[in-house]
Amino acid sequence: MRPVHRCLVACALALAPPSSASPARFDFYDRGPYRAGGPKPEPGTFHTSYGNMERYIDALVHAAPDRMMREPFGRSYEFRERARCWWSRRPRT
Repeated sequence: MRPVHRCLVACALALAPPSSASPARFDFYDRGPYRAGGPKPEPGTFHTSYGNMERYIDALVHAAPDRMMREPFGRSYEFRERARCWWSRRPRT
């Protein structure tokens, strides 16, 4: 194929309208039963800051203390608390 033809094909593909099939919207909550009292974030609405994520994790720990555990283990170079989080399908005994 000559360079002019390649250029025309590339331009035609670039200017073609996008396909009409849009991808299905991902749903975080269609995978099974969730605890009714647990917090549900709204994914994709904004970038999550450290403070918002900490509040969300604290809300999870308080909503399901039998399934979620948070253990602090130190501080970051910004003096923010670092913690490990564990969660399980079955209640802890």
